[in-house]
Amino acid sequence: MMLRSLLFAALTALLLGCSPEPEPIRYGNDACSFCRMTIADARYGAELVTTTGKTYTFDSVECLAGFVNENTGPNKVDIHSLWVSDYKRPGTLINVDDAFFIQGGTLRSPMAMNVAAFSASASSPQTVADSTGGTVTKWDHLRTMVRERNADSSHTSGHHSMPTGHTGLRQMPFSGS
Repeated sequence: MMLRSLLFAALTALLLGCSPEPEPIRYGNDACSFCRMTIADARYGAELVTTTGKTYTFDSVECLAGFVNENTGPNKVDIHSLWVSDYKRPGTLINVDDAFFIQGGTLRSPMAMNVAAFSASASSPQTVADSTGGTVTKWDHLRTMVRERNADSSHTSGHHSMPTGHTGLRQMPFSGS
């Protein structure tokens, strides 16, 4: 019985030690995996980590949402976690599940949807909304807004595109490896 407990503890420690983690975004060098723009503003960066530890970096929350929305099928099971930069601590990545999002007001995100992420443990959503003049939104609602905006863009331009502000963009396929 004791050997079984030790084996279970060792296996658990091994699995926890191998958990895929986000990597620091190299602002000014890394390209967005969705729109190919250089990731320049540390207040708006985002990252997707696969189950194998591969990372995809993004210049905005809306590009991360667009990437997740548009890469359906078996690749979705390869997503381990989603990370966004805390607007109040530029460059500090927080898990999407630990964040809330503010849209509009004084925020000016790179892809023109004017969305920023904030740590739910460090800030009150209503306080941030009041100070920025924006509105509080959640990840699922943000994904819906990005999906609708991209659908509207593809209807008017006749091809797949991103929110206003993107020109000549190319999306990277999600291989999940």
